Amino acid sequence: MSRTDATRPSGATAPLARPETQAAPAPQTAPAPQTALAPAVAPAAKPQADLYTAPAASTAPARLGASEHSHLRLTQAGPQALQATEIIAQNEALIQRSAAALKAQLMEKSVAAGEVGLVIAIDITGKAVQVCLACGVEGHDYQPSMQRQDNPEINMLNESMVVGVEIARRVGIDAGIMIYDEQPFLIREPGDITGGPQRDLDRFNAIYERHGKAKEIDSGVVFDWMRQEAVTWTESDANRRVVGKPDDRGAIEKSVQALDASGRSRKWLMLSKGQPESNVRSLEPLATSHGVVVSGIAVGGNARQIIGMMPKRTAVVPELHDVRGKLGPAIGAMVDG
Repeated sequence: MSRTDATRPSGATAPLARPETQAAPAPQTAPAPQTALAPAVAPAAKPQADLYTAPAASTAPARLGASEHSHLRLTQAGPQALQATEIIAQNEALIQRSAAALKAQLMEKSVAAGEVGLVIAIDITGKAVQVCLACGVEGHDYQPSMQRQDNPEINMLNESMVVGVEIARRVGIDAGIMIYDEQPFLIREPGDITGGPQRDLDRFNAIYERHGKAKEIDSGVVFDWMRQEAVTWTESDANRRVVGKPDDRGAIEKSVQALDASGRSRKWLMLSKGQPESNVRSLEPLATSHGVVVSGIAVGGNARQIIGMMPKRTAVVPELHDVRGKLGPAIGAMVDG
């Protein structure tokens, strides 16, 4: 199933936005000006001004589904991904709580935010799925074909990137960002305050989407692309490599280089992964030998199984929506380092 389908409301009659209580007609007055953002659930507190860019204009969209943490918004042009400023506004209460707790930790340990160089590294590697071209069932061995599919945590990972950088920014830490799969991409240097969160989000999406749109798979459904590939199917398709291994080593090495270049006296690296294929803990000395303190977040249904391969300071987050709440603590875990 595609990433868009994974976030689509279930059921043909599901509401597109949270229903509001009907109120009595108000007296005739001049209409209030439209705001740039119209979330279905108002944030608990007014967001702080973005230091980088002004909020992106929108057509007063309503979020899809009943959750206040939806990843799409409904516009006249159809469902669209949230802008960075919308993500920040949607998570404002959490950002404020996390920033306050992190600031208290820094003050308790007499750590000045300006001393800290931080890189948030996120593994966005997709996954490989074997599906039968004849019947559309995963694991069936009549005409099995390996296909690249989206990282199951991808919607939460790009949102967490925006939220994590904003939490750090609120306490005075200008975080860098490392995005990687088979290749590492440093999309923001630590200490860089140019461009803004929307640039980060656009770069994240461009890197992830460079592999092309994942083919739709729905167990038991035969799609047109399956019929087309079945014509030229060979036995080797069952074991072909469609997803490379995440370059954990390259991501850590490039992050360390960026932290060294930042000139900060304290160097921190926070690593988020959902499906590691290598022992990241064994790579931790690549960072610690340069005085870099490492923490991690193990994300997804197999988080508890992979904890032993993650850095020693790692939070376990089986439920994807809990990732945002662990970002502040994961950064704070390095204060004592």
